Amino acid sequence: MGRGLGVGSKLFFKKLTEGYFFIQIFELEFDAAQQATTESSRSVLLRSAASLSLHAENYRQAERVAAMGLIGNPPLEIADELRDILEKSNFHHHLSTQPPNQSDDIEFSVEGQFLYADAIKDNKIKILDDSGKKHTITVSDDLAKRIVRIYFGKKVLIHATRDEKRLLLQDIHLLPE
Repeated sequence: MGRGLGVGSKLFFKKLTEGYFFIQIFELEFDAAQQATTESSRSVLLRSAASLSLHAENYRQAERVAAMGLIGNPPLEIADELRDILEKSNFHHHLSTQPPNQSDDIEFSVEGQFLYADAIKDNKIKILDDSGKKHTITVSDDLAKRIVRIYFGKKVLIHATRDEKRLLLQDIHLLPE
């Protein structure tokens, strides 16, 4: 009996083809940036290439390309966007280098508005989900300030693990509003 692709297979295939698409477009943007004759064209193309790398979850490449864009003298708005890409790539690179959860902790995901953060007192963030429930998540010291600057007030998807006492942040993604 022939069966179509299951939902998991379809999502995997979609991710694979998106990754391939991002790589192809990245190469075109990066090559064009290397051939650009003006600083503004160069920095815009490098910003685009860095953004594509970030979306493809190639954080190290996004970091390198964003830094290349900042080396020149980009327009202020482009420089701010390059710094944002650099910060996001550093943040996600940091998360990806954390040791995987090897305990019996429960995996947890929540989607909602990032409403509260306390990076000084207790390293906690609060997310308000669509049903109105608040979720408190503990964040490591080094990530607390980065998270606030990037995600505060925005709609996010949080992946966390629950131990006996608390939710511990594993990953965070910005969602379209």
